[in-house]
Amino acid sequence: MSMQRRIFMGAAIGLAAPALARAQGAPQFTFRLHSFSSPTALDHTLHLDPWAEKVAKDSNGRIKIDVFPAMQLGGQPRDLVQQLEDGVVDMIWTVPGFTPGRFMGTEGLELPFMNTGLSATESPAAMEFINKHLVDSEYRGIKIIAVHSTDRALVHTSRKPIRRLEDFRGMKLRVAGRFIGEAVTALGGTPVGIPLGGVYEATARSQVDGFLINWAITQPFRLYEVA
Repeated sequence: MSMQRRIFMGAAIGLAAPALARAQGAPQFTFRLHSFSSPTALDHTLHLDPWAEKVAKDSNGRIKIDVFPAMQLGGQPRDLVQQLEDGVVDMIWTVPGFTPGRFMGTEGLELPFMNTGLSATESPAAMEFINKHLVDSEYRGIKIIAVHSTDRALVHTSRKPIRRLEDFRGMKLRVAGRFIGEAVTALGGTPVGIPLGGVYEATARSQVDGFLINWAITQPFRLYEVA
């Protein structure tokens, strides 16, 4: 069963000064990019890692981007924006919904029926909307490098199948984002917030009955083994 949903992802760079390498032959500028995603997720294998390599190549080695996936530099995904603003890291790959109430305009893109299910068309539209309407308010002091929308999420359950709306009643489902949580509540379920890295174990231990995630995320986190 599918539900209309948008997970809105962004990459941002802070205005903090980069580290300047002094050693001869070393990169002149080094940036640290912190991400919540697994190193095997498509975010990294198809986007962040190749992009970092291309930046190094196109700058003839003057610019180096050290990529730290899976919150390797510490903290929780909800801390990424604060880490950027505090200068702990230079770049982040995050979901604005991880910090509820901070990016209210952006959350509007997660409302029901905003997601047609095709990230290829929605991602540039979201980028245009943010640059036109939100860059000087919600994102003041943050430089938006890229905006990405996923395909629609599906409801994955471990034991009880969902065939009718009534089947949501009493189920505990992992969600990401305020609006999808409200939808689950309205259907009689209980939304549970769990970092992506903990969804597998929580489902295997029956701490949740399932989760709402798109197909692309299920493979790197092996979620198909538990639902």
